[in-house]
Amino acid sequence: MNMEIDCINCQLQQIIRTIKIAEESRWMEIMSDALNLLSEFAKQKNVPAAVSTYMQKYICKRLKCKDPYYHIREKSNIIANNLLSEIKKERTAFSIEDLCLLSAAGNLIDFAVIDSLDDCKSRIMKIFSNRFFINDICKLDKFLRQKKSVLYFTDNSGEIVFDKILIEYIKSHYTIKVYMVINVNPIFNDATKQEIIELGFEDYIDGIIEKNPEFLGFDLDGCHNYFKNYFAKDSFIVSKGMANYECFSTYDVNIPVIEILLAKCPVIANRLEVPINAPVVKLL
Repeated sequence: MNMEIDCINCQLQQIIRTIKIAEESRWMEIMSDALNLLSEFAKQKNVPAAVSTYMQKYICKRLKCKDPYYHIREKSNIIANNLLSEIKKERTAFSIEDLCLLSAAGNLIDFAVIDSLDDCKSRIMKIFSNRFFINDICKLDKFLRQKKSVLYFTDNSGEIVFDKILIEYIKSHYTIKVYMVINVNPIFNDATKQEIIELGFEDYIDGIIEKNPEFLGFDLDGCHNYFKNYFAKDSFIVSKGMANYECFSTYDVNIPVIEILLAKCPVIANRLEVPINAPVVKLL
């Protein structure tokens, strides 16, 4: 999946948010230079997630701030835990489809709605009641029963709280090994290795596969050879979120990929032929 014209607006919004969060007084200078760099990327055939990665690294370097989203990620996880507690008061039992929906809907917990717990809850519960627009849950269940391991590619902070309850279900209902694939170092509002340790994932997973250097989505060409060894015939991938979708719909990793996302972006919604914000679980 290469950059399209609508991707430019998304890239601009990400740049603006990062500069605003850092409260940088030199914003005009940095923004001007970033636009020049973005225009160069737009001329090339690049995956949008790769462009976002390069742009965020560039902005953070110019801001002299390695992690402008630290407090936002921290608050996202707190809000997600509070939301999950509220949801559990209303629901005592969950199917794997329910938990995949929650995991997808958890992507709504970001800096755009970070201060509105009630709004987050109502929007997540609305998705929870609408069900999936593309529903390959049966294929996910088949792979969980037949394969020996799953590589779980995480997405944002906050959202990973709902990933945890899904993984708990998988480990209690299937015999498959679960490996979390996650950034070691922070980038944008993506979850980090330190967060999954703090949230207690290690009690439920069989290992952590580190993305280093950090990347939004997945860089097949740039990953270490040891990483590629996990792409075995007896494994499959659960890919969370739009950045991972952009990458796995582009690269051929030779094993099945189940994508779980909210189609928040018009480009991806059009590609999937679903409405904006539609929840999707799909075999790519």
